Amino acid sequence: LACCGIAPKGKKEDWVKLANTEQDDIKKERLKGGLARMYDLFQQAPELGSLIDPTTIEKDAFTSDFEELQPFLEEALNTENGNKANERAVIASGVAKAGVILNQKFTCVLTNVPFKETKQLCASLQTYIQSHYVKSKTNLATVFIDRIMGILVKGGTLSIVSPHEWLFL
Repeated sequence: LACCGIAPKGKKEDWVKLANTEQDDIKKERLKGGLARMYDLFQQAPELGSLIDPTTIEKDAFTSDFEELQPFLEEALNTENGNKANERAVIASGVAKAGVILNQKFTCVLTNVPFKETKQLCASLQTYIQSHYVKSKTNLATVFIDRIMGILVKGGTLSIVSPHEWLFL
């Protein structure tokens, strides 16, 4: 289990500095771009939780994808320093593990999705849902079902708690 609702602490610049490794300049720049996007994505963790999708960071000439970034993310989270080093270490390991879990495919997902109309959510969550879940955007429950369908393997099983009236809609 991993908590995916806590944002990483530390500065974005510190994360991006991790790309200053013994890599060629092109790969270094891709890592910097990817680390910056990953940091921004996980800063939204308190509002998005398991709606975070690391696969939205796509590899291109300027950005590394999550698979390439994961070791650097782990290092960034584990090297944060400050007065609350122990708390940050716990948060760091949880965020790193959450990123790995949120990037996986599953054969079976059983859950009780949250039921709330999108218009009742905070503005930033509404904006995220409008741009990432266009087909299911009217209700948080359908957004979660959409997200879960994306993490299932082909032929996977989804079992959810749902209102009985959904059988008639």
